[in-house]
Amino acid sequence: MAQVLGILTNPLGVGLENVKITFKSEGLTGQVPKGVAGSVTTGVSGAYDFNLVEGSYGVSVLICNANLSLGKVTIDSNTPATVTLTDILVPVTP
Repeated sequence: MAQVLGILTNPLGVGLENVKITFKSEGLTGQVPKGVAGSVTTGVSGAYDFNLVEGSYGVSVLICNANLSLGKVTIDSNTPATVTLTDILVPVTP
């Protein structure tokens, strides 16, 4: 399991408050069956903090009523106990 924490910002570095970050399991590659999803909403200044168990996840954000795919993350035995989303995110390529 890894604790994922940090601050979600826009390109100018301003924290994004009340953004829903969703993680959806992409298969039974760990302890989570395919399709299981969880989410967290950023707090004041864009802060987020949640735990993920081993597995592969698609990551998206809901901002201004638009659902945007950010990419994928994988949590495994080599993942540090505490990471930021930026540390582990493999971005979607256009």
